Amino acid sequence: MSEILFRAKQEDTGLWVFGSYLHTIEEEGGFEHHDIFARKSHRKLIKDDDGLITDWGVEVTRYLVYSSTVCQYIGVTDRKGHKIFEGDILSIEFDVSEPEEGEPNKHYENAVVVFSNLNAGWYADFGYELLSMGEYIYSGSVAKRTEIIGNIYDDPGLAISILNHAEQGEKEEAK
Repeated sequence: MSEILFRAKQEDTGLWVFGSYLHTIEEEGGFEHHDIFARKSHRKLIKDDDGLITDWGVEVTRYLVYSSTVCQYIGVTDRKGHKIFEGDILSIEFDVSEPEEGEPNKHYENAVVVFSNLNAGWYADFGYELLSMGEYIYSGSVAKRTEIIGNIYDDPGLAISILNHAEQGEKEEAK
């Protein structure tokens, strides 16, 4: 079973926080809260009259976050061991079946990680095509062939250039 984890940008600092996500709407006034609850476990050794006692505890911190930045962990890591979240921008390595002489046998393309409600799954959006990450994830290829190079919140220009890739290709074909 994969870890359920979310990240979002904190309202007061703009920094990323990680943990459990909770969206609540107050009955009176309909005010909405978007929160990430971060858990931190600790172990303390306390000496008492009988010797040492281990105190296991959990600290929970609540962060108010921007709802537009809430992203879910997709359950896998990239080649550097970083957790991949919805909204991450990936550089994905592909094999070239018949490279020209002197050309590399691999090429790289950038894609944005998205969730498709229609197909109920994680996809790499190249701007011209959606690649289902399901089979790619379970084959172990993600950990070997991808690297996070940014995300749509911190690198919107890169995301726009990827997602506009299809429009540029269509314009070149029309020439």
